[in-house]
Amino acid sequence: MTRIELYNLVWSKPVSTILHEYAVSQTAFKNICKENDVPLPKNGYWQKLKYNKKVVIIPLPKSDKTYDNIVLPIRLEGEEGLNSISELNLLVREIKHDKR
Repeated sequence: MTRIELYNLVWSKPVSTILHEYAVSQTAFKNICKENDVPLPKNGYWQKLKYNKKVVIIPLPKSDKTYDNIVLPIRLEGEEGLNSISELNLLVREIKHDKR
């Protein structure tokens, strides 16, 4: 996932919904966003949006840093969250669950 894709994801649905799709903890997800300079919606953003109130969308800041490919492991059916997972373990997990 690219930085822009992460930004679009964060601003398209609440973090709680995102965490149901991806196998990361809330803290880990917020750290990923922080490391990649991706702003999160402020508290109350989704409630205001729901009731057609004025909301502030924080633009993606420009950055000179080079961002690596951002990895968010997809949550498999019946799987609990993965608080921290190494790249090697991610690959092993992906291979084990590959239907090909």
